[in-house]
Amino acid sequence: MDNFEQQAIVTALKKMFKGGYFDICTVDACAKIIGCIPPSNPYNALRAIHCVNWGDMQSSFRNDVVEKVMVCLSSPTIDFSCIYEVFRENKTVEETSKKKLFGLLG
Repeated sequence: MDNFEQQAIVTALKKMFKGGYFDICTVDACAKIIGCIPPSNPYNALRAIHCVNWGDMQSSFRNDVVEKVMVCLSSPTIDFSCIYEVFRENKTVEETSKKKLFGLLG
């Protein structure tokens, strides 16, 4: 996977995680770029919450969603640590809008 593809994945996931709702289409598009087939159990559970607003989910469940997305997109060719960095960079956003971020801040 080249840098352009990795940046496309990171950008798409950042937008989804910081947006108003969970979007399984983002997971699908990223999986296609990576060339992986997500495991059916976590993927099907994620599919069930397509278009659910982050604010309608409990904080602990939002954290679980992030983890399951990472499981579905797991690949030795991509480093997702940069996704977690966006949450550290936006502490003030998290403090004012906990509905949009996941408590992943240190």
